Amino acid sequence: MGKNLKGKTLDRGITQRKDGRYSARFISMNGKRREKHFKDYQDAGQWLAKSRYEGYGII
Repeated sequence: MGKNLKGKTLDRGITQRKDGRYSARFISMNGKRREKHFKDYQDAGQWLAKSRYEGYGII
């Protein structure tokens, strides 16, 4: 569970960096960590859900 800059808990796999951007990451099926940065929290959540749904993620 990540947290934003104000201390509020975010969804699993999403954190907020000190520069205000959001970072979403998960472990792919081949064991590699996949990470991407976004300006909006909603974009990070959508990318994470889409990647997990397509079978790229196990967590």
